[in-house]
Amino acid sequence: MKGKLSKQIFTSILKISGLVLLACLVLGGGIFYYGYNRRIQQELYKQALYLSDTINGKKPGEIQKLPEKKDRVTLLDQNGRVLYDNQVDPSQLKSHYDRPEFQKALKEGFGFVRRFSTTMDKQTINYAYKMPDGRVLRVSKQVDSLFNPFLQGIIPLAIVLGFLLLLTSLAAKQLVQEIVRPINHIDLDHPTDQALYEEIWPLVQRISMQNKALDRTLARERERQEEFQWMVDHMSEGLLLVDDKERIVSFNNSALYLLEGHKVRRGEHFRNLRVDPGLEMDIRSGLQGHRSRKIFKRENGSYEINIHPIAQNDRISGAVVLVLDVTQREELEQYRREFTANVSHELKTPLTSIMGFGELLGQGLVKDQDIHRVGNRIESEAKRLMDLVSDLLKLSQIEEGGDIFKKGCFSPQEVIQSVLGHLKEIAEKKDIQLIFSGESSTLVGQKKLFYEMVYNLVDNGIKYAKGPGYVQVDLEEDLNSIQLWVKDNGPGIEPEDQPRIFERFYRGDKSHSSEIKGTGLGLSIVKHAVKVFEGTIDLKSSSNGTTFHMEFPKTR
Repeated sequence: MKGKLSKQIFTSILKISGLVLLACLVLGGGIFYYGYNRRIQQELYKQALYLSDTINGKKPGEIQKLPEKKDRVTLLDQNGRVLYDNQVDPSQLKSHYDRPEFQKALKEGFGFVRRFSTTMDKQTINYAYKMPDGRVLRVSKQVDSLFNPFLQGIIPLAIVLGFLLLLTSLAAKQLVQEIVRPINHIDLDHPTDQALYEEIWPLVQRISMQNKALDRTLARERERQEEFQWMVDHMSEGLLLVDDKERIVSFNNSALYLLEGHKVRRGEHFRNLRVDPGLEMDIRSGLQGHRSRKIFKRENGSYEINIHPIAQNDRISGAVVLVLDVTQREELEQYRREFTANVSHELKTPLTSIMGFGELLGQGLVKDQDIHRVGNRIESEAKRLMDLVSDLLKLSQIEEGGDIFKKGCFSPQEVIQSVLGHLKEIAEKKDIQLIFSGESSTLVGQKKLFYEMVYNLVDNGIKYAKGPGYVQVDLEEDLNSIQLWVKDNGPGIEPEDQPRIFERFYRGDKSHSSEIKGTGLGLSIVKHAVKVFEGTIDLKSSSNGTTFHMEFPKTR
């Protein structure tokens, strides 16, 4: 339960002031009552002494009629019989023996008694005095109720006290403002730096402690938020959060890049991104509770956009837009389709030839003099088919990391010379000169795999070169690596074909001409072989020829 401190302080001060003033009023009334009563008593006492001196020892008949007064004078004998009364005939009065003032006077020498008449709202004050002659003189004074003069005196006093109470309330209000002003102006960030009341110092210290604890908590939260934002900003995936008012809550740079959106700030409407209209519709659909997943293709790649609504208490409060760069995945899928098509084509071509020649032989449609030629063609196509299957298996094992070749130390120079020796006859038929220059060195790895790599590069150079020409292999060794160059003076590789030249079945001539024999897997085997050796490979090609450059670390 809460209440205003200023009101409580003001009420307390006003209550205390009221109680003090009430106490003053009661005390003043008591003092007034006591003084009034004392004055009447003194007045009656003086009258009694004066009259006692006058009538002491005189008989009732000797007492002259007293001047007419408001006060009543009565003379009583020792038995309470009325001997004289200045206002009433004594014979008509009964004995006053049982009157309290008479009894007190007999016993104590005087008696002071007041009697109140409720019917007349009057009060009679009786003072009885025992004279030296033994008789009792009573002086009575009839006055209004003592409450009436009390009221007559108390009303002005109450007015004064009311005025004082008003002044007190104004002063209390001002005092309350002075008390609460420093409290209302406490610097909550630096409360202990101010001069404040000692009574509220424990509160100030608690505020200071709470501030420090809150600062630590906020610092931790800011650190977590910054860490989270750093991770979000450095995500390769794009992240965009939109609330139910279509305002941007959070985003990262990847989202702007992948969505090709304009620079925006948090709190802006998401349409300020100026993204694809179809994407805007999908985001609005997500804010209505519908999930979506779409692939957008652009010049720089393919992107998968996932939109998920955020539900809270059965209410859609926003949507998450997650953008994934699936260019590589889509390319791999495209490569897979092309690979499947190429494998089918490469397998289908020799199989078709074999089946065709087989049918001709089976139906006896081949002349005797052509049987030898047809048989050689079938054998050639079968060998081509076997080479294709062998290369596919070999490439698959290399990609999977299978240890199909024995690892050890070998001389690259010897391997290169062996390759050139095996291909020398083929090169001479095409008027291609094989050139080698290099130093004796040692490399750690799979010798057979290195042989396959060099063989495929030199073989490709011979296949695509037109005589007269050359294929040159250079081997160099430095402190940390061995470098290998394979150069030819062939027609070169077109720039648009160079990024894909290491793909399976990809050929730069686009023709798959039967004039250039091969499986189309040679350079793919080369690329993976270099990777096994933890080396690098790059190529430079122009219309004057192609150069493959490889670098292998000596130790791995």
